[in-house]
Amino acid sequence: MSAPNVREKLAGSAAALFQRFGYARVSIRDITSSIDIPKGTFYNYFKSKEALASAILSQHFDALMEALGQSGSETAGARLRRHFQSIAPSTQKPGASPLQLISTLSAEGPALPSALVLQIAEGVRLWNTKVAALISLAQEEGNSWLKKTRICSLRFSSIAGKAP
Repeated sequence: MSAPNVREKLAGSAAALFQRFGYARVSIRDITSSIDIPKGTFYNYFKSKEALASAILSQHFDALMEALGQSGSETAGARLRRHFQSIAPSTQKPGASPLQLISTLSAEGPALPSALVLQIAEGVRLWNTKVAALISLAQEEGNSWLKKTRICSLRFSSIAGKAP
């Protein structure tokens, strides 16, 4: 296996295991055993399980933010629809749900290292801020399906700590 391939396989395996069992219940041995590599090989790619989890969280938050990005001349409302359709559980490949993994890890708050708790909090704050701004923009554009969902904007704005 090439170096990037092993790193990707470790991250993919860990993400699926963390999503299914949670951070605290998954060991480095569980992760390496699931892809048939020796435990010691893990340390060639990641300093610790926490470093691996941090890298995975970064990838998942990047994916959430990327899904909110502009695509050509797409309206804000169309971007919101595309974003929420892309993260809906029914559209996800097994083991590939950014929100489910983030939610699973968030629920473990006290069992997580403090650096991961802070990373999750900041990632959620940034995502909420971007979604709230996009909801407001879509409402300003006169998007009919969002006119009735002012509560969504209020909810995301309050989570993001901003007045609508």
